[in-house]
Amino acid sequence: MIEIKVDGVGEFNVTDITYDQKLELGKLSAKYSQDEEKLYTLMEHIRKISGLKKEELNFPLMDIQKVLTTVYQTYLGENPKG
Repeated sequence: MIEIKVDGVGEFNVTDITYDQKLELGKLSAKYSQDEEKLYTLMEHIRKISGLKKEELNFPLMDIQKVLTTVYQTYLGENPKG
């Protein structure tokens, strides 16, 4: 488990992902990042692989995006603090 801290929202424990899941995430990111509608598909994929439950994300959409973006950046190694 990885502890993620999101300013103004809270702390979350998410699943550490495997090498194959990281590659899959990279492929989906490249495919979906330019299409806003598909971006929500990517966010849902991140939520599922992180182990976060929908009930844990009972926040305004902007905060949900902030949490999932932080998880995504952590998986990519862009958020070393978690």
